[in-house]
Amino acid sequence: MSRPAGKIAGFAACVLAAFAGQAAAETHFVSPAGLHVAPFTNWVDAATNIQAAINISLSNDLVVVSNGVYVLGSSVRVTNHVVLASLDGRDAVLLDGSALPAGQDAVFLQYGTLDGFTVSNAPRHGVKCESGAIYNCRITHARHNGIDSYTTPRIVADSTLVVTNTIVRKSATNGIYTCAVDTRISDCVITESAGTGVSLRQNDTTGVIQVPRVSNFLIRASSVSSNLNSGIMLAFFNFDENLPDVPVRIEDCLIENNVGVRGGGVADAGGVNTDLSSGVQIARSIIRRNTASIFGGGVYFHGSRSPSLSYSRVEENVSTLSGGGVFIRGGTMFNCLIRDNASASEGGGVMSGQGILCNNTIILNEAPQGGGASGGVVRNCIVYYNKANVASNISGGSISYSCISPLVAGSGNISAQPGFAGYDNWRLVAGSPCIDAGNLWLSAGDFDLDGDPRVWGGEIDMGCDEFYLPNLGGPLTVLAESSVDRAVVGAPVPFRCNVDGRPESYVWEFSDGYSASNLFSLTHSFVAPGVYTATVTATNADDLASDSVAVEIFPGYTNYVSSSGLHTFPFTNWVAAATNIQDAIAANIPGGVVVVDDGIYDVGGVAWNGGP
Repeated sequence: MSRPAGKIAGFAACVLAAFAGQAAAETHFVSPAGLHVAPFTNWVDAATNIQAAINISLSNDLVVVSNGVYVLGSSVRVTNHVVLASLDGRDAVLLDGSALPAGQDAVFLQYGTLDGFTVSNAPRHGVKCESGAIYNCRITHARHNGIDSYTTPRIVADSTLVVTNTIVRKSATNGIYTCAVDTRISDCVITESAGTGVSLRQNDTTGVIQVPRVSNFLIRASSVSSNLNSGIMLAFFNFDENLPDVPVRIEDCLIENNVGVRGGGVADAGGVNTDLSSGVQIARSIIRRNTASIFGGGVYFHGSRSPSLSYSRVEENVSTLSGGGVFIRGGTMFNCLIRDNASASEGGGVMSGQGILCNNTIILNEAPQGGGASGGVVRNCIVYYNKANVASNISGGSISYSCISPLVAGSGNISAQPGFAGYDNWRLVAGSPCIDAGNLWLSAGDFDLDGDPRVWGGEIDMGCDEFYLPNLGGPLTVLAESSVDRAVVGAPVPFRCNVDGRPESYVWEFSDGYSASNLFSLTHSFVAPGVYTATVTATNADDLASDSVAVEIFPGYTNYVSSSGLHTFPFTNWVAAATNIQDAIAANIPGGVVVVDDGIYDVGGVAWNGGP
């Protein structure tokens, strides 16, 4: 029999090369078409079931499984540093656990490696790992956790969980559940769990703690999405001040569309008590479109171990109480963009207890009170263009060297418009009052959100962006908009623009001679009828780009309403008059007039405040 076409999964191929020529390491083969002749060292003699090949293997041996669907009758147990690898990757080899007895895991790892499989329909965990690695796999439809490493510190002293380039989806409880002493997750997708996407439970034990252990934890360059009990949940149990501090890190991740109670995207302890903060450090991540039913739509920090959020974007998250973007009881947040979040109570962008906020840009958030931020220590921040019934930008807190309107008490605060590159671009442009207006001694971090160095110029800039002229290059795209395309002479017409890219500056030029620089939103009125254009031109060292919008200006504009009219749009004379008032209002333009003929009008209106 010839060897099946294809090549061994990536990691396993490296292992095979590494041990080539070493007598201690052998390769064993599994194929339903094999003759099942031990020790299964070629495709002709291949084992017909996976466990037989594993059982005959010694430390560092490689077991290669040919393509196909393997319906498991018992858990696959990978131990003794054996590498179990598929021939052609996870799309070609399926381990189906649907026939396993209730309560069994599909795969068990104890000092073993799983590379390149789809594991599906496990009655309990997709992969139970006491110490091992999972590469290039797909773990789907486990009836408990997709990957479980929860009990490992009580069983294996040096428990390790490494998960790389793996998809974990549709787990009935959690995607990845771990308290391994060393957990490293990278380049993974964890999605659609009925519980938490990734859950770290440091030093968590049942009963007496035999050996207190804390866990190194890193999740990097991974997507965590659409999970129903927070995207990532972290907690520290049974706290003892003699336990060492260890890094708990989330880096370069996309965390989106998750739902939780405290912390829809990331929940640091959930706020149960002071023993439960992990001290997580979140960096260079995007946290967006998550929802919390209590606090922290995007992120919840308990704060007892100084967690931090840095160089990240927190956008479009929602909480039904406080902290639409971030709820931070303690810890630090620096060089972040907090934008377009909302809460139903307080702190649309950020709700802070004792948290320290440095060099953040907090814009376009909304809440009944403190639309941008509420409470905390606020330094070198831009808190602008937020909405609230009370305190539109900020409520309470200790504020210094920040750009907030209206002006708030505190050293170095300003209230002028910050000077952004557009309504959707938070970068500063030339002439911004926020440039060199911060205080270096109150800052944190050596770089801004783009990775440009702090400081350039005489002093640090306010907000998450440092105006760093040497890096203002690359392509530019400009969009100019007006809220209306027709208006009456003298009526104020709102305009706005966005410059995509990294502009140095931009200018508005109107065909009536008016001009303005570096304002993404403005209002202009025209003194004579005609068709006018407004052009926005943006520049940097590499590019010049522009866009225009036209507005027609009338000497006057009247719409008519009459019960005897023909109701012919746009209702600009008595013959064509609208027969209901609301249609005529809708057809009118800024500065125009709607004239209503005598009579009784009982249709076509809009109800306000619950009226008929």
